[in-house]
Amino acid sequence: MSRAQDLFNTFIAKGELALDEFIAARQSEELFLDFKRSSDGGVGNKLHDHDRNNLSKAISGFGNSEGGIIIWGVDCSSEKNFADVAHTKYPIHDPQRFVSWLENAVSGCTIPPHPSVRHHAIVSRSVAEKGFVASLIPKSDAVPHMAVSNKHYYIRAGSNFETTPHDVLAGMFGRRPQPNVFVMFAIGPAKISGQVIKMNVDFVLANKGPGIAKDMFLTVQTLAIPKSCEVAFALSNSGEWHSQMSLGRFYSVICRSDIRLPPDASVTTASMNLSLKPPFEKSLHISLGSGASGCPTQRCTVNIEKEELDRLYDEYVRKNPSATIKESVGRDLATAIWKTRDDE
Repeated sequence: MSRAQDLFNTFIAKGELALDEFIAARQSEELFLDFKRSSDGGVGNKLHDHDRNNLSKAISGFGNSEGGIIIWGVDCSSEKNFADVAHTKYPIHDPQRFVSWLENAVSGCTIPPHPSVRHHAIVSRSVAEKGFVASLIPKSDAVPHMAVSNKHYYIRAGSNFETTPHDVLAGMFGRRPQPNVFVMFAIGPAKISGQVIKMNVDFVLANKGPGIAKDMFLTVQTLAIPKSCEVAFALSNSGEWHSQMSLGRFYSVICRSDIRLPPDASVTTASMNLSLKPPFEKSLHISLGSGASGCPTQRCTVNIEKEELDRLYDEYVRKNPSATIKESVGRDLATAIWKTRDDE
């Protein structure tokens, strides 16, 4: 998860409380965070021109960089006794309407338009019909974005939006579309065989970027596993993938050099059979990495505490005299075991 997405999720979860915490902590603007006070507080009958210009510059700057968020309704200007930090709230009238204005403005703010900008209204806890708005502007695959407001290209540098130097802009124009490869999971229903929980996980690589992916790879590291449990791997198509196992714990696959994956396509690489039985003297901890040539490695983990393993075994096996479970129950059990978390 990106820093921008993490900040955006914080404001969705905490609302105005997140603003209060930022103000109390004297949070400054930074690479991924920008505060803006609406020019008219949202009382007009359309988005104010200054707000539109600020949105245009931010979409260009954040989109051409690593992404970021704008918090509308907070003053971050330098004043006496204040550094350049968030210090005063100026709630926006009817934040839901302000969101609709922003959404309508996005497509006309940059050339080309940024396809992934999102907005979220934060209702004030104390001021009726007022609130704040968080705008998420992710890193874009359609770079470079030119701000329509003044025909400039921007990047985010520190806490400012800076006009992009010629050499940087030339490099961005010359950059080929890049793939964005990450792993997905096809999880079969868990079964009980001889008092052992058995389940299968297929690893599927997907390309959601605009470029063609090559040299795709997957790594699976079994960092911790109870001694009584087992993992085994198998390739889905040995003619297209090369695999390697190291120390019985580190499994990796990489595609043949002539295999390519187009945008919006996916391919199954390998599968893992997992067998779980007590005693569970340690947790189950598996780390996964995936990617391709030209794109960053995406990482996620599966981490189940030994107490949770014992609880699931008790619920589905020890208290199940028939030692069988329905397919729907098996899917619930497999989902409870295979919970992934994206790494930072």
